[in-house]
Amino acid sequence: MMLFLKMNKKKLNKDCVSIYCIKKKMDRPEMFFTPIELHNIHMEVFELERKRKLQRARSKRFRENNHERILKEESIFRKENREKLNEKSRKWKADNLERSREISRKGQRVYYGKNQESCCLYSKKYREENPEKAKESCKKYASTDAGKKVHKISQWKQRGLLGDYDKIYERYEYTLFCDECKCDLDQCNSSIKCMDHCHTTGFFRNVLCKSCNNKRR
Repeated sequence: MMLFLKMNKKKLNKDCVSIYCIKKKMDRPEMFFTPIELHNIHMEVFELERKRKLQRARSKRFRENNHERILKEESIFRKENREKLNEKSRKWKADNLERSREISRKGQRVYYGKNQESCCLYSKKYREENPEKAKESCKKYASTDAGKKVHKISQWKQRGLLGDYDKIYERYEYTLFCDECKCDLDQCNSSIKCMDHCHTTGFFRNVLCKSCNNKRR
C-alpha cells in the first residue's frame, strides 16, 4: 500500500482529497494538509471504496440467489401502490419529456427487433379492423419530417439508388445549387432536385437539376 501511494502521489492527492472534502463538506485545499493527514485521508478513502465493493458483491449475490422471490415482492408492491407509481411516472415524464421519449423509442426498437413477426401481424390486423384510423395516422406521419424522409428514401430504393441513405438525405435537403451548372434549384425553371447515380452500380454521385440530369443520361 505504501509503495502504491508513493508511486501515484500526485494523482492520489488530487482525487482522494477532493472526495474527502466533499464528504466532510470542507473547502480546504490540498496545500494546507500535512503529510500525515494526507496519508490518513488516503487510507479512509480506500476503506470506503473497499466497503462499497463488498456491499455491491453481497447485493449481487442476494439478487442471484433470490431472483424469483424479489420478482414476486416487486409485483405485489406494484399492485398495492399502482396509483402512487403512476403519479410519479407522470410527473417525471412531464418534467423530462425529451428523456422519456428517447427511452420509449429505444424500448420500442429493442422490442421490434426481438418480435418483428408478431409486430407485423398485429399491424396488419389493426389496419384491416380500423382502415379509416390507419389512413389518418399515415397522413399525419407523412406530413412530419420523419415521414417525408422515409417516403423519399423508399422512392430512391425503388429506382435502384444505393449508399448511406441518411447522409444522402442530408445532402439532398441542404443543397441549394446544382452541382454541375450551379443554378439556384429554388428559382430556375428546371428546379426539381434529381439524384444523379450510376445505373449499373446504383451508387449516388451528385444532386443535379432536371436539365443536367437529362444531359447525363
